[in-house]
Amino acid sequence: MTEAKGSTPGGVPIQVSVRLHDSPHGEKLPQAVAYAFTGSGHFITKAAVDPNGNATLKVPAVQSAREVRIVAGPEIADERQPALSDLTRRGAKEQFVRVGLEGKVTPVAFEIRPEIWRCWIRFCFVKGKLLKRVL
Repeated sequence: MTEAKGSTPGGVPIQVSVRLHDSPHGEKLPQAVAYAFTGSGHFITKAAVDPNGNATLKVPAVQSAREVRIVAGPEIADERQPALSDLTRRGAKEQFVRVGLEGKVTPVAFEIRPEIWRCWIRFCFVKGKLLKRVL
Protein backbone atom coordinates (compact mmCIF):
# COMPACT_ATOMS: atom_id res chain seq x y z
CA MET A 1 0.00 0.00 0.00
CA THR A 2 1.43 3.38 -0.91
CA GLU A 3 1.23 6.35 1.42
CA ALA A 4 -1.06 9.22 0.49
CA LYS A 5 0.58 12.48 -0.47
CA GLY A 6 1.07 14.74 2.56
CA SER A 7 0.78 11.88 5.03
CA THR A 8 3.47 10.73 7.41
CA PRO A 9 4.72 7.13 7.67
CA GLY A 10 2.51 6.69 10.77
CA GLY A 11 -0.60 7.85 8.93
CA VAL A 12 -2.47 11.03 8.12
CA PRO A 13 -2.23 13.59 10.97
CA ILE A 14 -5.39 15.36 12.11
CA GLN A 15 -4.90 18.39 14.36
CA VAL A 16 -7.59 18.68 17.03
CA SER A 17 -8.17 21.68 19.29
CA VAL A 18 -10.42 21.32 22.34
CA ARG A 19 -11.35 24.32 24.46
CA LEU A 20 -13.13 23.52 27.71
CA HIS A 21 -14.86 26.64 29.05
CA ASP A 22 -14.27 27.40 32.73
CA SER A 23 -17.03 26.62 35.17
CA PRO A 24 -18.65 29.56 36.98
CA HIS A 25 -18.54 27.39 40.13
CA GLY A 26 -14.77 26.91 39.95
CA GLU A 27 -14.86 23.17 39.23
CA LYS A 28 -11.65 21.58 37.99
CA LEU A 29 -11.59 20.90 34.24
CA PRO A 30 -11.60 17.19 33.29
CA GLN A 31 -8.99 15.56 31.05
CA ALA A 32 -10.22 15.68 27.48
CA VAL A 33 -9.33 13.05 24.88
CA ALA A 34 -9.65 13.19 21.10
CA TYR A 35 -10.90 10.03 19.40
CA ALA A 36 -11.11 8.99 15.75
CA PHE A 37 -13.77 6.60 14.49
CA THR A 38 -14.70 5.45 11.02
CA GLY A 39 -17.85 6.90 9.51
CA SER A 40 -19.67 3.75 10.63
CA GLY A 41 -18.45 4.08 14.25
CA HIS A 42 -15.48 1.69 14.48
CA PHE A 43 -12.63 2.89 16.71
CA ILE A 44 -9.39 3.95 14.97
CA THR A 45 -7.22 5.80 17.48
CA LYS A 46 -7.17 8.28 20.35
CA ALA A 47 -4.86 10.93 21.79
CA ALA A 48 -4.93 12.85 25.07
CA VAL A 49 -5.46 16.59 24.81
CA ASP A 50 -2.48 18.52 26.20
CA PRO A 51 -2.82 21.43 28.69
CA ASN A 52 -2.89 23.88 25.75
CA GLY A 53 -5.95 22.10 24.34
CA ASN A 54 -4.24 20.40 21.39
CA ALA A 55 -3.98 16.80 20.22
CA THR A 56 -2.84 15.07 17.05
CA LEU A 57 -4.60 11.97 15.79
CA LYS A 58 -2.90 9.79 13.17
CA VAL A 59 -5.31 7.81 11.05
CA PRO A 60 -4.08 5.20 8.56
CA ALA A 61 -3.65 6.38 4.98
CA VAL A 62 -5.92 4.66 2.49
CA GLN A 63 -6.17 4.36 -1.28
CA SER A 64 -9.53 6.15 -1.52
CA ALA A 65 -11.10 9.08 0.31
CA ARG A 66 -13.12 8.30 3.41
CA GLU A 67 -15.04 9.98 6.18
CA VAL A 68 -13.61 10.01 9.72
CA ARG A 69 -15.59 10.94 12.82
CA ILE A 70 -13.57 13.01 15.29
CA VAL A 71 -14.91 12.99 18.85
CA ALA A 72 -13.83 15.10 21.84
CA GLY A 73 -14.84 13.55 25.13
CA PRO A 74 -13.76 12.13 28.46
CA GLU A 75 -11.17 9.43 29.03
CA ILE A 76 -12.92 6.05 29.02
CA ALA A 77 -10.97 4.01 31.55
CA ASP A 78 -10.29 0.29 31.24
CA GLU A 79 -11.19 0.11 27.57
CA ARG A 80 -8.71 -0.46 24.76
CA GLN A 81 -11.32 0.30 22.12
CA PRO A 82 -13.89 2.73 23.49
CA ALA A 83 -17.41 2.57 22.13
CA LEU A 84 -18.77 5.58 20.30
CA SER A 85 -22.12 5.07 22.03
CA ASP A 86 -20.50 5.45 25.49
CA LEU A 87 -18.91 8.73 24.45
CA THR A 88 -22.03 10.22 22.87
CA ARG A 89 -24.11 9.14 25.88
CA ARG A 90 -21.77 11.21 28.07
CA GLY A 91 -22.17 14.25 25.85
CA ALA A 92 -18.99 14.04 23.79
CA LYS A 93 -18.92 16.39 20.80
CA GLU A 94 -18.26 15.12 17.28
CA GLN A 95 -17.39 16.37 13.81
CA PHE A 96 -16.87 14.58 10.51
CA VAL A 97 -13.81 15.20 8.35
CA ARG A 98 -12.91 13.84 4.95
CA VAL A 99 -9.51 12.20 4.61
CA GLY A 100 -8.66 12.38 0.93
CA LEU A 101 -5.95 10.93 -1.23
CA GLU A 102 -3.77 14.02 -0.75
CA GLY A 103 -3.59 13.28 3.00
CA LYS A 104 -4.44 16.82 4.08
CA VAL A 105 -7.17 17.37 6.63
CA THR A 106 -8.38 20.72 7.93
CA PRO A 107 -7.87 21.15 11.69
CA VAL A 108 -10.85 20.34 13.90
CA ALA A 109 -11.88 22.64 16.75
CA PHE A 110 -14.28 22.00 19.62
CA GLU A 111 -15.75 24.48 22.12
CA ILE A 112 -17.22 22.63 25.09
CA ARG A 113 -19.27 24.43 27.72
CA PRO A 114 -19.40 23.41 31.41
CA GLU A 115 -22.95 22.07 31.05
CA ILE A 116 -21.49 19.40 28.77
CA TRP A 117 -18.16 18.54 30.41
CA ARG A 118 -19.75 18.20 33.85
CA CYS A 119 -21.43 15.06 32.49
CA TRP A 120 -17.96 13.68 31.80
CA ILE A 121 -17.07 13.62 35.49
CA ARG A 122 -20.43 12.76 37.08
CA PHE A 123 -23.86 11.49 36.20
CA CYS A 124 -26.31 13.93 34.64
CA PHE A 125 -29.99 13.25 34.82
CA VAL A 126 -32.18 14.01 31.85
CA LYS A 127 -35.65 15.42 32.35
CA GLY A 128 -38.38 13.58 30.54
CA LYS A 129 -40.80 10.70 30.66
CA LEU A 130 -39.84 7.06 30.36
CA LEU A 131 -42.41 4.87 28.71
CA LYS A 132 -41.98 1.14 29.18
CA ARG A 133 -44.03 -1.52 27.44
CA VAL A 134 -45.07 -4.34 29.74
CA LEU A 135 -46.21 -7.59 28.14
